[in-house]
Amino acid sequence: RKKFILCDSEVDWSKGDFSNLYCVTYKQNEGSYLAGAVAAIMTTKGEKANPEKTIGCIAGGENPIISDFVYGYLQGAQAVEPDVKLALAYAGTFIDSTKGKELGLAMMGQQGVDICFQVASQTGIGVLDAAKELDQYAIGGDGDQESAFRDSDPAMADVIVTSMMKQVDQSLLRAVQ
Repeated sequence: RKKFILCDSEVDWSKGDFSNLYCVTYKQNEGSYLAGAVAAIMTTKGEKANPEKTIGCIAGGENPIISDFVYGYLQGAQAVEPDVKLALAYAGTFIDSTKGKELGLAMMGQQGVDICFQVASQTGIGVLDAAKELDQYAIGGDGDQESAFRDSDPAMADVIVTSMMKQVDQSLLRAVQ
């Protein structure tokens, strides 16, 4: 009998026999809460901070998982700095780094955002590139993006203050084991 792993989702267990299914879900809102706390500190006390107290988030699309990221991010930021505002944009794609860069340049270059969290996969690489170009702060998503760019693009790595890591690799390894 084949076994299946379902990531980032659940099933209605009352609807049938799913004994060959293993569901993996995450509490991305919790890690994003910490990313939001960092963003609030950086937008008020960081050396690149401006007086706006506006943090940014660029998401690949709208769905419950991305909403969970955004909710946690804003809650964490407002726990540290209650007056912080969130500039939020949805790219409508998770695979277009050019679109991410365009949104990042607009948000960080024109809307007073001095730190931006990307939850957009490949599109988010463009957001990081925009932060590099504008010498603003960025927060990576899912993996340790500072480390990922340290050797290939040190200037990009330098603007990534932290990353919210879901550690999907570790959860999938546990699921397979």
